[in-house]
This record gives sequence, C-alpha cells and structure tokens, in this order.
Amino acid sequence: DTRRNQMVDLTSMIAGLSGDQSVVRSEMEILKSRALAEKVADKLKIDEWPEFNWTLSKPGFFDGLLHPIAWLVGALQKLTTPPSAVEASLEARAKDRRAAEVGALMSRMEITNDGRSYLIKIHAQSTNRMAAAMIANTYVDFYLLDQVEAKFDAIKRASTWLNDQLGDLREKVRDSERAVELFKEQNKLTETKGTSLNDQQLSELNSQLILAAADRAQKETSLGQLQSQIRAGSIDAAAVLDSPLVQKLRSDEA
Repeated sequence: DTRRNQMVDLTSMIAGLSGDQSVVRSEMEILKSRALAEKVADKLKIDEWPEFNWTLSKPGFFDGLLHPIAWLVGALQKLTTPPSAVEASLEARAKDRRAAEVGALMSRMEITNDGRSYLIKIHAQSTNRMAAAMIANTYVDFYLLDQVEAKFDAIKRASTWLNDQLGDLREKVRDSERAVELFKEQNKLTETKGTSLNDQQLSELNSQLILAAADRAQKETSLGQLQSQIRAGSIDAAAVLDSPLVQKLRSDEA
C-alpha cells in the first residue's frame, strides 16, 4: 500500500487504491491468501461439500472392503488410548481435515491479470457451475468486505492515536493552569471578578486621583475669588487669614 496515512486527514485514509501494477499485484496476492480462503470456506460450509470433504464422498469397491478394517482399528485405538490423547487426536484430525478442505478450495481458484489493465479476474472450478459461480462471487464479497474493514481499522487506529494525543495535551493544559495559579498566589496576583489585585489597586488609586484633582480645582477657584475680593478691599485680609476656614485650608494644604 503506497498511500501515506495522515492522521489528521481521515479522508486520505479511506481513499481508493491507486491503479499502478504493483498495487494490482498486491491485491491479487490478497485474493490468493489462505486467510481469505478460510473466510469463504466458513461462509459456504465447504466441509459439507463432498468435492472438498472426501469423507462425504460415496465409497468405492475397495473403500467398502477397507471400511470395516479401519473401523476395527479405530475401535482398538480408542480402547487402548487415554481419553485425553483420543480427544487431542480427534482435534488434530479435524484441523488436518479443515486444512485439506481449504487447500482444495485454493487449488480450485485462479486469480489473473492480463498485465495491461487494472482488472483482476477470479476463476473458480467446481463440479457444478452454479457452485463455481457462488465460490467466485463469495471471494469477491469477502475481498470487498476486507477492504472496508481495513479502512475502518485504519480510521480506528487514527482515532485512538488522536484521542491519546488529546489526552496528553489536556493534561499539559491542566499542569500549565496549575502553574499559573501557583505563580499568582506566590506573587499576590490573585484575580477577583476577572481582574488582578494590582489592577484593582491601580483602578482605585486612579479614582482617588480624579477626586483629589477635582477638589483641588474647586479650592483653587475659591482661593482666587478670595484674593480678588481682598485686593478690591471688600474683605479684611487679616481677618480672612485668621479665620477658621483659612486655617483649615492651610492644614489641608500641608
């Protein structure tokens, strides 16, 4: 598979196969694989087909003569062999019989490509033409299903990887937030209603400065008026300077 999987681009992971000959040859090998043949064998239950399971075929003349002997030998073996060994022997025979059935199925299949096109031809042989068609079509069905499962597995692996990365990033964010809170506490930068303590203090000082400037402007205006009246002689300067109001103003100024 020459396609590059990009974890953050899921559409690239479900793209179709390219059409070069190396990819076509690779897909032909998948069609010839034993794994695919086993899936087809299970689906079609070829162990119930006499042409694949020789135990179901009709016995010939010599088979009829040998059958009683084989039965007698098997009975003697059961009597002289421990049950566990008999069970193991039966399992081994069943495994060998299944391997032979799958091997027989694979020998009846032919996967070809003419080398000039992207077409893969699937030929199946059977004693019955309907059975042959069924085998070939089942091969195609499982091949396409295998492609879908491969894409699904790729997306699942990518999703798992992304979730792991997201978990790591989430943990790093939590660690960073804890470090920020610790730094604020150590430097007395605790936030209240979205603003830091320093910002709140600066805002209060600015408010006080504005009030003080307004009060000073008002008092300067009053002082100017008094000075004008004194120069005009309408107010006794000595009495004004000794008045409680002026004394308080001087105290405030100091």
